[in-house]
Amino acid sequence: MLEIAISVLSLITMAIALIAGIRFTRYVLKSNTQINRLLFFALLCFFYGFMYDSIRLWTYFLSGGINFTLDRLFFGFKVFFLFVAISALLRLIFIMNRQGGRPVKYESIIRLFYYGMTCFFTIFNIYFHEQNFLDSGTFYVFQIHPITIFILLITYIPVLIFVIFKTIELSRKVNQKTLAKLTLTFGILIILLVFERLANITLYSSVFSFLFDSSLYGFLVDSILILILLSLVSYNLFFGRIDLLETVSSFLCLKTLYLIKKETGHIFYEHEFRTGESTSALLTDRFLLGGFLYAITQGLELGLGVSGDVDIIQAGKTIILLRHGKFVFGMLFALEYTPTLEGMVRKFLDRFEQAYASVLENWSGDLSQIKMEQLHAWTLEIFKRF
Repeated sequence: MLEIAISVLSLITMAIALIAGIRFTRYVLKSNTQINRLLFFALLCFFYGFMYDSIRLWTYFLSGGINFTLDRLFFGFKVFFLFVAISALLRLIFIMNRQGGRPVKYESIIRLFYYGMTCFFTIFNIYFHEQNFLDSGTFYVFQIHPITIFILLITYIPVLIFVIFKTIELSRKVNQKTLAKLTLTFGILIILLVFERLANITLYSSVFSFLFDSSLYGFLVDSILILILLSLVSYNLFFGRIDLLETVSSFLCLKTLYLIKKETGHIFYEHEFRTGESTSALLTDRFLLGGFLYAITQGLELGLGVSGDVDIIQAGKTIILLRHGKFVFGMLFALEYTPTLEGMVRKFLDRFEQAYASVLENWSGDLSQIKMEQLHAWTLEIFKRF
């Protein structure tokens, strides 16, 4: 009876992992942002581990045995993908820190160190893992060598603490309560997945022997835990905010927004997101800056063939997103392009042109007709909507 229950749970786990993986793959192919690629890759690595565990249980229950050579090989992949997933999540946190203006010191060195640790754990445990038989029977589990467990605790516990701290810090930056809770919840779920996977390769055989008379009860509890965590993560991808990280990242990437009159180069509006300040368009240097930015866009269109409703220009570590309207164009400086940013600029530009259509169509050069307080309120509503 227990074998049937575990088999059913394993089958459901494989189905959810497969469907969620396809769903998120389709989204990532459309958005193609770096943080989404990293999260997608980390989730795929976790899904491989779930699939591997489920398939080996199915194989054992159906045939009564497992091919040892293949099993050891796939266990090596499981260890490798787990630590690759942790490295991907760590890099994701580093990127969001940079976007928030607080880069981690020695980031490249830390990343190289954990890439090295991934190689070490994988190679060492392919040859020196432990094979623990459960219930004095023929079913066994692979665990990493006890020596490497101590090394793992020293090297990866600080990483998990850092990720937990940064997840909480990130959720506090989100102004909208619902999305703040989603950010924190999703972060906690990912952290729990990491803990479960680490426990899976280190402590399972000992815990099962200590807590349960039969290891089957242990596998049943573990199968239920995995299914719950995977279902909650998948629920966030299907019915929650699949664009959650992209939306938060877009907020962190924002630098400066300009609204500039076509043909004349007048700056109607400027907002600096890092300080939260909106600069008056009536200042003298704004006239000079507006003409300079307008000349740049004209030069790009002529020299590089950049044209159309939306242009994206890479300038070093900054992207310039241009959105063209009927009378004005929006110019957004950001650290990385996301479709969310493009949608924000489009919405802001459309609202501005609709509200001031008569003023723009019969433009007299009188900038006092533009209400700065109103534009500032729109900025807070559209660009800080979460």
